[in-house]
Amino acid sequence: MPVQEQFKATRPESDGKAFADYVVRKAFTYADLDASGKYFMTVGIQAVLGVRLHIVSGFTDTTAVIVGDGDTANGYLASGDVSPTTAGAFANSMSIANTYKPGKYYASGGVITVDFTGTASAGSAILEVQCAGYGAGFERGIINNS
Repeated sequence: MPVQEQFKATRPESDGKAFADYVVRKAFTYADLDASGKYFMTVGIQAVLGVRLHIVSGFTDTTAVIVGDGDTANGYLASGDVSPTTAGAFANSMSIANTYKPGKYYASGGVITVDFTGTASAGSAILEVQCAGYGAGFERGIINNS
């Protein structure tokens, strides 16, 4: 008789959580950037599959934007992947060749950094971080948006 492997969720189905990818969205404006033009999103212990950056309204007086973390400043999106001054501009790290294209596991948590070149006096964007897991991280405080 052939051996069959069985894969079963390690969480009880009664808690209503299922293993699935989920996205944490955070809208921000130029006023949320620190003095060096950076915006930060803290992630907990989890796998980040990729990030998406949508420029809602252009960031004035900026020339470039990169998205990465403390290890690689442009690990998700490099300069030129998205125009920070163009309203409606969009980039998805999962469809662009970059350092973290296969995703990255944060064993001790981490910080996703959006870094603008220049000093913005207007502009807004939405950062989406796509995570793998039970989707319970955000609800239980594993993901801490700052």
